Amino acid sequence: MWKTKDTKSLSLVTNLMFLATAILWLIYGLMIVDWPLIIANLVSTTAMVSIVAAKLKFK
Repeated sequence: MWKTKDTKSLSLVTNLMFLATAILWLIYGLMIVDWPLIIANLVSTTAMVSIVAAKLKFK
């Protein structure tokens, strides 16, 4: 995706929904102070933000 700048096969709606889900789980993990949950969803959120940003940039 970064090399070819081709994001036609990525669904923006699906990726935004996954991003929202990861953010909600991250918030939940922060509320209960569960480090594995926080770390996993921090990684997921970071990855999804970069994918959504690429989708919007290379549209």
